[in-house]
Amino acid sequence: MSEAKQDATVHVTATFEKCAECGRFAFPKGTVTLALDEYELLKSKACAVDLGLIKNYRNLSRTRIARNSMHADFVLRRLPTMTVSEIMGAFVREFGEGLISRSQLYRFAQDMGGRRKD
Repeated sequence: MSEAKQDATVHVTATFEKCAECGRFAFPKGTVTLALDEYELLKSKACAVDLGLIKNYRNLSRTRIARNSMHADFVLRRLPTMTVSEIMGAFVREFGEGLISRSQLYRFAQDMGGRRKD
């Protein structure tokens, strides 16, 4: 005996709210349940977002990092998952020493809306 498959597509309209504590966007109430394949698709799309869409970071920040879009993209890609110390270490390994200071990195992170603690 075979069971008929039902179309489980549900369309939901929801708005995100910015968390006052962490600054991240989230649903205002409750949780959302997704199928694993949908979650993987959303996650892959989020990872594929090109942060280079902002061509001129100087409109948002006056730091030295903002003057170089390659440096700005490098920092922004790591900001959600790394501390400032970790980003600084990765930056020095990638681009060399003396290009930016920790205070510039903190200011740039603050200007971009990502306040990371060390």
